[in-house]
Amino acid sequence: MVSTDMEYLLLLLTGIAGMTTCLLVGFSNATRSTFNSAYLMYATFAFVFADFAAMVAYYYELFPLRFYFIERGSYLFGLYILTRFCYIENNESVTQNYID
Repeated sequence: MVSTDMEYLLLLLTGIAGMTTCLLVGFSNATRSTFNSAYLMYATFAFVFADFAAMVAYYYELFPLRFYFIERGSYLFGLYILTRFCYIENNESVTQNYID
């Protein structure tokens, strides 16, 4: 459990930053509905979910082994989707330059 007020404040700020990031990426995907924005949204959601799962596992000690694997799996999924997003972005710009 959280032992000091500073740790509680940092956990609260991490949660606010994660929710704000998810909202901004979700709004961005809603305004520009493309595969690239969807990949970025899924990667962001996976990283934020991994952060929250790690918080539950380490700070609240609620099924720590299960949440550890959920956190690692979500992190790897987010990393894969982010790599896929970067690959698509890079190849799209190279293809566009080649066509022009």
